[in-house]
Amino acid sequence: MASVQDRYDPVCSNFFDVLVHPELILPITVSHVLSVKFWEQQTKALQRLDSLQTDDASIPPLLQLIQREVDRSFEHVRPVHVADVHGLISIDDERLRLDPALVSAGIESIARAEIYRTSINPEHNTWLLDSLAAGNFPNYVYPTFDVINAHRSFAHSHRSRILGSVSCLDEMSIFCAAALTLPKWFVAKVCVLAGASHYTVFLWDINGNGYWYPAKRYLFSKGAWQAYVAERFDNDPQTAFRSILYDCNRLITTRGTFNFDSGTSEIPMWLLQESFDEIRDFLGFVPADLASAMQRDIQFEPELPYHEILRQMSGVASRDEAIEMVRSAAIDGRTWAEDTLLAYRSVDVLHHEKFLGAARRGTLYKQISDACVSVDDVLAYVTSVPVRTSPLHDRARIVLPDEVIRLQQGSDRDLALLLHVLLEDFAERNAKQISVQSRYSTHESIVVYGDFIFSTTQMRALDSLPEDAPIVLS
Repeated sequence: MASVQDRYDPVCSNFFDVLVHPELILPITVSHVLSVKFWEQQTKALQRLDSLQTDDASIPPLLQLIQREVDRSFEHVRPVHVADVHGLISIDDERLRLDPALVSAGIESIARAEIYRTSINPEHNTWLLDSLAAGNFPNYVYPTFDVINAHRSFAHSHRSRILGSVSCLDEMSIFCAAALTLPKWFVAKVCVLAGASHYTVFLWDINGNGYWYPAKRYLFSKGAWQAYVAERFDNDPQTAFRSILYDCNRLITTRGTFNFDSGTSEIPMWLLQESFDEIRDFLGFVPADLASAMQRDIQFEPELPYHEILRQMSGVASRDEAIEMVRSAAIDGRTWAEDTLLAYRSVDVLHHEKFLGAARRGTLYKQISDACVSVDDVLAYVTSVPVRTSPLHDRARIVLPDEVIRLQQGSDRDLALLLHVLLEDFAERNAKQISVQSRYSTHESIVVYGDFIFSTTQMRALDSLPEDAPIVLS
C-alpha cells in the first residue's frame, strides 16, 4: 500500500517516481516530440540517411538511423556524475513520499546488479554501492528533450555534436519518441522490459518483426541478437541477456504495467501472454524474473486508457502537429495529455501546483537558502542570476529552481518559482510562520511573502498586487 503522500508528478520525474509509477514513461516520451530541439535534430539526422552505412539488412535503415543518432548525440551519464550535477536524495525520504515497499525493492535490485557487475569486473566503481549504504541515491531526473539540451555544458564531452547527458531511461524514451516519427503504422506495438537499474524497449512493426533496443550502443533484430549471442557469449542467451539487464521487475505497455514484485498487472492476460511469447521467440528464452512472475498468481487491475495514443501519434510529421494533438487531447480531459504538457513544462495546464511540487524536490536551492541569514540575502541571490531569459527560449515553459541555479539563467516566471521555494525554505529553517504565494500574469511574475510583494519581472518590491494574475501557486 502506497503512503498517503504518494503522488506522481510528470514535471521532471525522478528515478523513484518512475519506479513506482511506470505510467510516467508515456508523458516523458511524448514530451520529447513537442520539443523544438528534438525536431531540429530529426531534420539533421534525415539528411544523413543516404550516407548511413549498415551491415545489417534485417533492421530498417530509419530505425538504425535513430539508434545511431541517440548513440552519437548523447553522453551516457554515470551515477557519480549525476550526483555531482543533480545532487543526492535521501532514500528514506523517498520511502515516505512513495510506496516504501517498491522503493526498497528497487534499491535492493540495484544493489544486486552492482554486486554482480563488481563480481565480473573487479575494476567496477563501487561508488554507487557506498552511496546506497549511506542511505543516499544520485538524483536521477528525467526531463524533456529541450531541458536535457540546455544542460549540455555539463557533459564531460564538449564535442559539438553532444546534445547532453542522459540515463538509460532518457535514451529509451528518446528512441521511442523518434520512432513515433517513422511512417504511420511502422510501429505496431511497444513493450518496455525493465529492472530498477536499467530500461530496455522492444518494438514490433506491422509485419510482426521485432527489434530490441537495450542501450544506446545496441539495436537488435532477432537475427542480429542470435549472431551477437553466438559471437560473444558462446550461444548462451541467458548470460548475454544478464550482461545487459541483470534482473527485471516490470513489463510496461501503453495499457499499463505488470509489476513482478507486487504481482499486480494493468496489462490484460491476453497481452501478457502475447508479450511473453514474443519475448521468448526473440531472445531464445524467457528471462527468469518474467517467467517466475507469470507462474505466480496475478492480481489484475483496470488497464490504463492509453493504448490508442500510439495509434494516434504514430507517423507524426512535425512539432506543430504533435503539440496540436496533445493540446486537443488535454482540452478533452485526457490525463495523459495534461501529464505530457507538464513534462514538457508548459504553463497551459490545469495543475500548476505540480511545478511547485517538483521545485520543492530540488536539492541545490536548499544549499542557497541555508547560506542566507535574511530575506535580503534571498532577494540578492535571485537578482544576481545574470541571464533573465528562459533557457528553453519560451516564457510559457517553466524551468525549475535547481535548473536556474545550475544554468544561472531563467525567465521572470522561473525566477519567481526560485524565489518562492527559497523563501519557503528560509522561513522553515528560521521557524517563521509566514505564507508564500506566487502569481503569474501575462506580463508579471509576483511572489508574496507575508505582506511583502516582489516582482521578478521588474526585480523590485511592489506596493500592491497586480489586478490580473490568474495563475496562483501556494
